[in-house]
Amino acid sequence: MLNKPEIKPLFAEGLTIKTEADILLTDGTWLRPDRVIINGKQATVIDFKTGKQKTEHQEQLAQYAEKLKEMGFENVNEQLIYTESI
Repeated sequence: MLNKPEIKPLFAEGLTIKTEADILLTDGTWLRPDRVIINGKQATVIDFKTGKQKTEHQEQLAQYAEKLKEMGFENVNEQLIYTESI
């Protein structure tokens, strides 16, 4: 999986990576994206899924991205990766 051209840059050395790091929300609940790559004020949030594609997967990813923007990241990219299709 890590040798795929579309995946490999997301695992390059030298990146600031947060893997399954909790994001505390104002209501006391938590979000836990699979992987966040940070480069200054830019972030890429990645969520890995198995099984069939579902609308709620994209909604979950969008929620992660919105919270990262609220945290001050100016540019947030989203990447949803289905492991069976790799």
